[in-house]
Amino acid sequence: MKFSYNWLKKFVAIKESPEKLAEFLMMRAFEVDGVEKIGDDWALEIKLPPNRVPDAIGHIGMAQEIATLQNLKFKIKNLKLKESKKKTSSVLAVRVDDKEKCKRYIGRVIENVRIAESPEWMKEALISCGFRSINNIVDATNYVMLETGQPLHIFDYEKIEGGEIIVRRAKHGEHMKTLDNQDVVLAPDDLVIADTKSPLALAGIKGGNKAEVDVNTKHIVLESANFEGSGIRATTARTGIKTDSSYRFEHNPHPDLAFFAMERLAIVIKKVAGGECLKDACDVYPKKEKTATILFHTTYANSLLGLSLKPVLYKSLLLRIGCVVSGSGNVFRVLAPPFRRDIVIEEDLTEETARMYGYERIPEELPRVFIPAVKNDALEWRALLRKTLASLYFTEIYRYAFVGERDIKKNALNGDEHIKLENPISPDLSYLVREPYENFFRFVVGEGERGDIDVFSIDKGFLHIHGAGADTPVNEQEYLTILSAKDTRRIQNDGKDGFYALKGSVSEIMDSFGIDDYWFDGDILDKPSYPKLQLLKHLHPQRRVEIKIGDETIGVFGEVHPSILENWKIDRRVYIAEFLLSALVRYAQSEIEFREIPKFPAIERDIALMVGVDIKIEDAQGVIENAGGAILEDVDFFDEYVGVGVPDGMRSLAFRLVFRDSKRTLTEKEIESIMEKIGEELREKNWEIR
Repeated sequence: MKFSYNWLKKFVAIKESPEKLAEFLMMRAFEVDGVEKIGDDWALEIKLPPNRVPDAIGHIGMAQEIATLQNLKFKIKNLKLKESKKKTSSVLAVRVDDKEKCKRYIGRVIENVRIAESPEWMKEALISCGFRSINNIVDATNYVMLETGQPLHIFDYEKIEGGEIIVRRAKHGEHMKTLDNQDVVLAPDDLVIADTKSPLALAGIKGGNKAEVDVNTKHIVLESANFEGSGIRATTARTGIKTDSSYRFEHNPHPDLAFFAMERLAIVIKKVAGGECLKDACDVYPKKEKTATILFHTTYANSLLGLSLKPVLYKSLLLRIGCVVSGSGNVFRVLAPPFRRDIVIEEDLTEETARMYGYERIPEELPRVFIPAVKNDALEWRALLRKTLASLYFTEIYRYAFVGERDIKKNALNGDEHIKLENPISPDLSYLVREPYENFFRFVVGEGERGDIDVFSIDKGFLHIHGAGADTPVNEQEYLTILSAKDTRRIQNDGKDGFYALKGSVSEIMDSFGIDDYWFDGDILDKPSYPKLQLLKHLHPQRRVEIKIGDETIGVFGEVHPSILENWKIDRRVYIAEFLLSALVRYAQSEIEFREIPKFPAIERDIALMVGVDIKIEDAQGVIENAGGAILEDVDFFDEYVGVGVPDGMRSLAFRLVFRDSKRTLTEKEIESIMEKIGEELREKNWEIR
């Protein structure tokens, strides 16, 4: 946001150069991106935090901030508006139908204005702030907006049908043309300024061309209003129309600013365009805002700031801010300035007094506390997960824990068990995710035509528990989620390669955690042991498995259902694995044991057997392990084959066997003997060894 250095000096006697002023503001108030010389003026590019937009976006507010910080006198000319005897209400009526979205609306009429070029002083001020000059009427609204921070608008009175301004919601199918001739189809939630026939403006955002001021305009209606911020934000998001006015209204300026700016605008227009200002503006202000009283404890402020300031100094600092202060001793009753929307609680007042006092005057002192080092197992396990997955070429991503209604439907969920936020940051982020995977598909879409995608996250899911008491309405679980999206142009073996690649990654995770008694169960329909299983609509019914330890399910993985990918317009084969992190860590801790580093070498053998397609891999692996005895250290499944040379209804499974004795080196003869025993056990099951 650009501020004119010369303009600021009209309100406060600034002694510093523009560059020094920028440095001061950087230290005590706002980030300054740069200082630019424009003619005889300098423009300061100041970055306002959102909570300071309502009071500091205008030159008056910024000058007040500088005066307060430097303890200087703030000066503003108290100009008197001269009105005619003719009343505004005799020619104009104002009606507000939606008092929630329009908190205040002021309309004033000036007759017999003269449309002309703006004076040089106004042009220079606008140019310094990045605005171009149009004519004296339009420039006056921009000038006063930049001065006060209040958005304003002007209509050609003679183009308003019925002589009435109506603030209402748009009708279904209604549309209007903006000042730049953009045809906007309105929605019922949009707020419009209308006459008795049709819309004149999109309230708080942009004017329409129906009542546009032109060279033939003689009588004008001045608008200064206060519109509810979330409604403005929703309309700008839907229409894509963002303006200087909408930005200001989105941050909820105080309704009292509307009256102050209206008076300033009328005075400026009479100065640059002449005319007669009709008496008594039409002011609809149904519910005045009240400023809440905040209790301020000086002892608490000292404890927060690490200072020992006296109450009298705190009181003087609060008065400098513009607060109304009463009380004595260590406790004050404080009314913050109405325009300071950022001062709501006691800690806000404490922060303001610290800024006035000067952060640089607060001594640097290390806290005098002893914090013993405590091992955090959860952090260590997460670090191990990240290290393991990074070694497998997975990249960690961070996603919002929020999802929108449209995304819930795309994921084939009904939303009944999603928790709706009372104050979402966006309509598209209005629910908490049940499981973190819900946000991964949008990430895949955002990656476009990039090659294979291998990512993971460690995030929370939030399940709404119906019928629960007020203390336990939410089941909050932490998940490890892994996604692998394969480019369809490189897919082989009908996508099974991607499935088994993810299965291999799952095995690597289990091995890194020292868990070796896990198994994969492919029969997972309607089983309640894992909360995720109730929502498996997103996985392919024939390519999804449970990850089990004993009878407990600690995770699931599989290929994403084609219908879900179609909903998201994803042209890839996508595979997802998800673990309950608490269960994974619990079993990892129980599996920790210390072993001596092997002194003798391992011997590996591979074995392939032909089994029916209904035979589970875990069952075949169990037979091998039981037959192998104590020296069979490990059995790993590494390949499945269905195709040429394998009869219908059969499949070939391949396992790698690792043999080792802790006391001696095994001989080839011993290995052959054990392999023969394993073979006998397998043949008893009518499984063919290949």
